[in-house]
Amino acid sequence: MVEGLHEGEQSGWWRTDPSEGSGARVDRLVRVEQRAIVTRAYASSLIPGPLQVYEYAVAAIRAYLPALPEDEVIQRAQRRTERLGDLQARPEGSRALLYIIDEPVLHRPVGNQAILRKQLAHLLITVSALPHVQLQVLPLSAGGHPGMAGPFTIFDFGDRRVVYVEALTGASWSSRPACLAAYSLAYDRLQAAALTADESMQRVAQRLAELETAWMLAGDGRSAVTAEEKTASRWRPWEPLSE
Repeated sequence: MVEGLHEGEQSGWWRTDPSEGSGARVDRLVRVEQRAIVTRAYASSLIPGPLQVYEYAVAAIRAYLPALPEDEVIQRAQRRTERLGDLQARPEGSRALLYIIDEPVLHRPVGNQAILRKQLAHLLITVSALPHVQLQVLPLSAGGHPGMAGPFTIFDFGDRRVVYVEALTGASWSSRPACLAAYSLAYDRLQAAALTADESMQRVAQRLAELETAWMLAGDGRSAVTAEEKTASRWRPWEPLSE
């Protein structure tokens, strides 16, 4: 299945044709994502796609694809928010979704502050409820790190692995041993420098509290606190929440 990602694979490396529609690239990514046993991803500027709420997804797609027609933006955002539902835990426990995000992601108001609040609340509830999903935050105090080269994803199928790197005009895939070794080492170092899962959730909760405090102090009534935010405000690392 991985070998069929692109006709022109050469020595374990291939790049999608820039003329290929971005929708086709997303379709391919989703197919690979659904078949992977373990997904390890590092995100430097956005919340990982499967963890995004609809409003955040719309704002993100508009930001990096400003020429995309609005109906297609909406369609892609809806599909993106459905991806996590298609990545449920397997009965035998073989699926794991491991995400590392840079701390500035928690501060970047993609769309606006209200959308960011909703997104952070969703992270708290989603990660607490899904044992096969793990989110770690790489703190600013970590200093320089391998992720400064850019975001990447490693898909593990059990008998084979592949690295995925997305760019503005296409995407690259590689199953070369040297490439896999380099990205695996980079991910291991990022994971070692990141906060633990519980510490990361505490950092997310802290950031959400800061945003809610700023909203209340502003007192301009521009947006109301959602039910999800109210639920997240009661979050404790030892006490998973349900909506």
